Amino acid sequence: MDLHYSIGEALGTDYFGLREPFTAQQEGYLVRTREFVDAEVLPVINGYWGRAEFPWALIEKMSPLGIIGDGIEGYGCPPMDPLSAGLINMEINRGDGSLGTFMAVQAGLAMKAIAKCGSEEQKQRWLGPMARLEKIGAFALTEPEHGSDSVSLGTTARQAEIELDGVRVPAENRLPGANSFKDCAAVLTGTRSACAWMALGHAVAGFDAALTYAKRRTQFGKSLASFQIIQQRLVRMLADVTAMQLYCVQIAKLDAAGKLAPTLAGLAKLHNTSKARVVLADARDMLGGNGILLDFHVIRHMVDIESIHTFEGTETIQTLIVGRDITGVSAFS
Repeated sequence: MDLHYSIGEALGTDYFGLREPFTAQQEGYLVRTREFVDAEVLPVINGYWGRAEFPWALIEKMSPLGIIGDGIEGYGCPPMDPLSAGLINMEINRGDGSLGTFMAVQAGLAMKAIAKCGSEEQKQRWLGPMARLEKIGAFALTEPEHGSDSVSLGTTARQAEIELDGVRVPAENRLPGANSFKDCAAVLTGTRSACAWMALGHAVAGFDAALTYAKRRTQFGKSLASFQIIQQRLVRMLADVTAMQLYCVQIAKLDAAGKLAPTLAGLAKLHNTSKARVVLADARDMLGGNGILLDFHVIRHMVDIESIHTFEGTETIQTLIVGRDITGVSAFS
């Protein structure tokens, strides 16, 4: 058997048995998305990644799954609770970061912005087609001179006077409920928790690949998995992945109860993106030279996690926000 054959496919890593109490709906979303990733994404995604080409063909195949909506109620969106939405984000990112980011923008930013700030007419007009991927959304925030200090953005628009590469934006397309940065921040809080789930997906991909590889690879006449240091590293990776899973399940519970504060979402993002980077670095190292080959998937996840670690507020910014919350003193302006 080739070392890379079926590597990356889900092992169902769940050491603490967090899946046991899932409802039928939650289980259905998990299984449906996982099967899509293993059957449709993993066999082809390395080619897209290597060519720096977005996998539009996979977007078309995602549409029938009914997984786009991020918990938006009604308007043709599939019904899902925060845990279901998180599981979908986790599994899609286990397959590919580009698909995961696309989903986060489509549902978590573009659709959620319309759901939270749009008029009834706008919701009726856009949300259903976007959930079915008949319409594609986008979300622009960062400017060349402003990243972490997004509150200082300088771009402004008045009515329909702005033009984007010849595209005219009619006044009726302005979201009437979006009047300040606070309105934007309310949308970003939800997607910040999604980042924790996305990071978990990348970390699980790295751990599963490393475990599969260690069992198959023979060095010095015996299985790589039989070496003490390899077992130590795998257990350390599993401990980090399990902690990330616990974070994600808890923020889903808080979200469902209406108690997910921005600082809690920020702490979850901070923790999970940081841990995912460590897990993926270990996985890449354990695979040796194979760790930098796309055939084994790990290097792709190792690179892609850097985007998630950066957008929606870096580790440093999240640290300062949570630090202000627990001390009552702001260390930034």
